[in-house]
Amino acid sequence: MTERVPVRNLYYLFAYAWNQFPIAAEADSGEDAGPDGTALLTRVLVFGMLRQLRRGLDRIYVSHEEELAGARGRIDLARTLTGSLLQRGRTVSRYEELEYDSPANRLLKATLRRCALDQSVPIALRRKVRALHRTLEIAGVGDVRPTRSAFCQIQIHRGNRRYRFLLHVAELLMESRFPDETGVEGPFAAVMRDEARMAGLFERFLLNFYRSEQRAFRASAEVVGWQVEPRDELSASLMPIMKTDIVLRSSTRTIIADAKFYRQTLQSRFGKETVRSGHLYQLFSYIKNMEPKEEVPVEGLLIYPTVQRNLTLRYRIAGHPVVVATVDLTAPWASIRERLLGLPLAGMDGSGDGPPLASLQMPDAGNHSFQASDPHHAAP
Repeated sequence: MTERVPVRNLYYLFAYAWNQFPIAAEADSGEDAGPDGTALLTRVLVFGMLRQLRRGLDRIYVSHEEELAGARGRIDLARTLTGSLLQRGRTVSRYEELEYDSPANRLLKATLRRCALDQSVPIALRRKVRALHRTLEIAGVGDVRPTRSAFCQIQIHRGNRRYRFLLHVAELLMESRFPDETGVEGPFAAVMRDEARMAGLFERFLLNFYRSEQRAFRASAEVVGWQVEPRDELSASLMPIMKTDIVLRSSTRTIIADAKFYRQTLQSRFGKETVRSGHLYQLFSYIKNMEPKEEVPVEGLLIYPTVQRNLTLRYRIAGHPVVVATVDLTAPWASIRERLLGLPLAGMDGSGDGPPLASLQMPDAGNHSFQASDPHHAAP
C-alpha cells in the first residue's frame, strides 16, 4: 500500500490524524528534502523547536533538598539540628525550583541527538539539529531513553499544549521508519507495515479532514443504536456496540462513511473482482439501524486508500444510495484533497472515474436487493 506513497502525503495523513494539520502544513516549507522521510520530519522538528524556543521552553517545578548557607523553602529541622548547622548559619532546606528539565524536553533532546547522528539527514540540517541539542544541554535538560512508554507518559496540559505536535513528530522519528518513494525500505517502513495501526490512522485522518476542510456537513463518529428488543438483561448487556467511523450530516442528508485500509480494495472470487461483501454488509447494517431515527435519507460511503487507481462505484441498496470509492495516495496532495471533498457530493448522480460498473461484480447479497445505479455505463 505505502511503498510508492510520497512521504509528504504520509506526513499529512499523520498530521490530520493527530488533529495538527495547520501547524504541520506551516512546518513543512515545501523544500525538497529528497525521498527520505527522516529528512522531512527532522526539518519539521527543527522548525517546531525553533518556534518553541521563541515562545519559551516548557518548565516544571523540581524538588531539591540540600545543605546551604541560610535557608530556602522549608527547613528540615531534625537534620539541621543533628548536624549542628545553625551555629554555622547553615540549614538543610527543601525547596522547589522552575527548571527546563521536563520529561517532554528530555524526549525532544533525545530525538535531536538521534537525528544529529543520522547520516541520511543532510549535513546542513544536522548542524541545526546539533545547535538545538546544545541549547537544551546548556538549559540543563537531562537525558532519557526515548521508549514508547516514555512518550505515552507525557502529560499534555494547557501550559504545554504546543508540545503536542512536537512530541508526535519526535515519537514518529524515534520509533519507526518510512518507506522511500522508490520502493526501497527507508526509515519508517515498520509503521507502514502495521496494518492495524494504519487502519486507525486512516480513520482518524478522514474524520479530522472532514471536520476541518469543509462546512457543508457536520462530521462526527457516532454510536448507532441497534433496532433490537432484547428479551432479558443478559441479552441486552452482550449486544456489541455499533460505532461508525464518520457520519456526515447536513439539513438534507445523512451519510455514513466507513474508512477501510486494505492493500486490495476489491476481492477476487472465481477470477472476478468484486466489492468486499463484509464491508457492504457492515455498512448496510449501520444504515438500516440508523434509518428509523433519521428525518432525512441515510446514505453510505466506503472509502479505501489506493495507489495509482481511482474507483467510484455507485449503487442503490434497498433504496439507499451507496458509494464505494478510492483515493489515490500517490497523487499530489491538492488532488487528494479535491477528491475527498468531492466524495460526499458524488451520490448516485455524481461524476467519477474507474472501470465500467459491469466489469465489477457485486457480492452474493443473499436476500438483500443490491442494484447498481447503471450497470452498463462506464464512469467517465
